[in-house]
Amino acid sequence: MSISRRHILRASLTAAGVMILPGRSLADDEPGVGDVHDIVNVAYGTPPGEAREELELSDNPPTEAFKAWDEGDHEFALDLLQKEVEIAADDPDRRDLLRKVMVGYFTELGPTSELAATHRRRLATFF
Repeated sequence: MSISRRHILRASLTAAGVMILPGRSLADDEPGVGDVHDIVNVAYGTPPGEAREELELSDNPPTEAFKAWDEGDHEFALDLLQKEVEIAADDPDRRDLLRKVMVGYFTELGPTSELAATHRRRLATFF
């Protein structure tokens, strides 16, 4: 029997007590709680810091959003990043980097952050 990365991830999440429900987000039940995509992003994706670095080195970095985040204006930063996601509708690579940065920021804000929960739901409408 061949074991895929998906099987390993599912076993790891089960061992950690995270229940995976097809087509359903844990965020539907509890505000501020991520879904399986957030866990996969951390486990197998580009780390949020690397995604930010890649965006900073791009031709059109979201400098104002990063500056706002660094200065502690998290709501403004997430609003700006959300607009960047909307603008990047025809650039899936950029949109994915923006998503990874935002997911990292949601993690920094913590599982009880209403700001993170609100922006997580808004971000989910684009993916």
